[in-house]
Amino acid sequence: METNAGAGSAAGDAPRRGYRTPVALCAGRRDAAWYRGWSAAVEERLYAGRDYRDLDPWLEQMETAADLDECPPQMCRPVRAGLFQALHLRRPDDPRLSALARAIADDLYRAEQGWIGLSGAVLANRLMAYYAWSGDLAPAAGLSAWVRHALATTAPRGPEAACLHASEALYGWASGDAASAAAAVAAGLEDARGAPEWSFQLHAHGVYAALCRRDEEALHVHLEALHALVVEGGTLEACHYHLLASLGALTERDYAEAAEHAGIAMVLARQLGAPLIDAFARLGLCRIAVERGEPVVGEVLRGLAGQAGRMHNRLLEHLTLLLDAQHNLEAGRRRRATAQVRRALHLVRRYGATGLPWWSERSLTFVCETALRAGVERTYVRRLIDQHHLVPCSTDLDDWPYRLRVYTLGRFSVVR
Repeated sequence: METNAGAGSAAGDAPRRGYRTPVALCAGRRDAAWYRGWSAAVEERLYAGRDYRDLDPWLEQMETAADLDECPPQMCRPVRAGLFQALHLRRPDDPRLSALARAIADDLYRAEQGWIGLSGAVLANRLMAYYAWSGDLAPAAGLSAWVRHALATTAPRGPEAACLHASEALYGWASGDAASAAAAVAAGLEDARGAPEWSFQLHAHGVYAALCRRDEEALHVHLEALHALVVEGGTLEACHYHLLASLGALTERDYAEAAEHAGIAMVLARQLGAPLIDAFARLGLCRIAVERGEPVVGEVLRGLAGQAGRMHNRLLEHLTLLLDAQHNLEAGRRRRATAQVRRALHLVRRYGATGLPWWSERSLTFVCETALRAGVERTYVRRLIDQHHLVPCSTDLDDWPYRLRVYTLGRFSVVR
């Protein structure tokens, strides 16, 4: 999971790693100066990327909708942007998030394209991360169209263009178009020179796209670039690097290295105070345990499923359900596993994703075989099989959409 930490604030300011604003909470009458001070303090703590628990006192000053309603119109945009990002990172179960996302999207879509600038690109990037990582690609599709229009009509350069390409890349691999994601990464890296914060995010999306495409060469190139960039980043960048390095090690079935990276990512996520990132790190460790055949993950997966439900996070819920289903299938609990596959694929089909970089070819094949045998989400499953070029382990699945069929009864024919 990524955010745009270190990438300059939603007001378009340059990135800052230290806290230049006062540590003390804002006091006095809530006028424009008060909200300006609150916004600056929150943005600095967001972009330091060190410990998001530092945001808690500031979030306590904005606990109700009325706190935002009092904001002067000229400060609403940056204050709303900071509150949205802080809640997403620190309190992903906060019920205000969806309303804030709608308000930010409305603000973006109403703006004149020529006025967007870096601040608008950053807002779009935050929104895209929220949509993709909470499991809602329907509004992400509209935002992707907005991003493409901005790239085509405003001819942005430098960090603004890199930021827009990063959003484009995220939507690409999440929606199943890893080729367009890879192209967006390449285009964005041309504009990200001298802006390591955007280079990091683009290379991260390059890893996800490479995992979806099973492109080992691109995977290693992007991981090496991330390793070089992590030195300049904060705790967030280091955490994300280790999550991705764990996925990379899993593709080579190097379970020891994968577990080492995932363990480091979990420690860093807890130091960072980011519950959603911590959940994905724990999910990574569970996946390694399942791949190793270790029977110790059921309780952890149930806890993750409960957390996903509280956060209304369809992506985390479907990933947890599928992993638990694989665990139950391998333990012979087929009825329970089939019910979990049914629920998980219903979620992910509604979510709109076919780009699934977290799953090995073996795991995804296992799930698709189970689904077809049970008659679960046939159209969606066949789409997954075709897109990922999966080959079944069994030969008795007539519903499997083989890419090549040979008919020998009657006249010999080959159908591609």
